[in-house]
Amino acid sequence: MWNFLDCSRIVLQMFFILDRVDDVEYSWLVLVSWLSFIKYMRAIESMRIFIQLLQECIKTSVTFIAVLCIFIFGFACTFSIQNQQDGFLDEGANSSFIDNFKHVYRLMLGDFDVGKYKSNTWAVFGVASVLMSVIMINLLIAIISD
Repeated sequence: MWNFLDCSRIVLQMFFILDRVDDVEYSWLVLVSWLSFIKYMRAIESMRIFIQLLQECIKTSVTFIAVLCIFIFGFACTFSIQNQQDGFLDEGANSSFIDNFKHVYRLMLGDFDVGKYKSNTWAVFGVASVLMSVIMINLLIAIISD
């Protein structure tokens, strides 16, 4: 993990030195630099245990994140089909898959914007909110606390 952060920081810094960096790439450089700073905090004895715990949590949640992404993409496809019929998103029936993906991601985090749902969409919303908001988040807590 640390080698990947170091390599990506070096590549981003090279682009920055060559003056071929936008604000977006510069923001990624700053983020990767701060994440790399965590590596150096392992030298402090009291911080070492927390950084090792963070690494173990990331390693154990990789498979969970893969399953969660499958659920997100599945519900995004379902909401995309429902949106073509009902037009419940602000963009209407012409919204892109990315808009539906954002909608499902926000739904997973508890942002229930259900103003224009029709009856069929309510059923999908009910299944998605219970499955993703309750079951998957509790599963993540159980995996990390193990």
